[in-house]
Amino acid sequence: MTDGQRAECIRIAIFNDGHDTIATLSAWFTAHGHQPLSARLQDMRIADTEAGAFIGRNKADVVVFDVGLPYRANWDFAEVLQLLPGAIGVPFVFTTANKIELEKLVGPTSAYLLTGTPDNLEGLMKIIEATART
Repeated sequence: MTDGQRAECIRIAIFNDGHDTIATLSAWFTAHGHQPLSARLQDMRIADTEAGAFIGRNKADVVVFDVGLPYRANWDFAEVLQLLPGAIGVPFVFTTANKIELEKLVGPTSAYLLTGTPDNLEGLMKIIEATART
């Protein structure tokens, strides 16, 4: 275990639509001793309540939610999701590939600009570890 890793395994729900991004994040989180739980946003939208059930059923400690196109629709979905049974009280870490465009639509956010470089992924890991409930 490296200095950057926590002693306990964090269950990280990844909500993203990019197969490559899900694979990259899953591999990164696994390499850091955590358990990735991935779901495509598109699939979770079919029945909003399924997303909350997914979080609760998997006992996620934190959700990494990608706010991609369409930004407003994804942002609104994230806000609703946080209020659903299973997701209430679980912290969210928001990511986006275009923070400038996202914030033009929804205002200032704490969304993390995800580029996928090693330094960027290390920064995301630190945010997740600081955010995850214990």
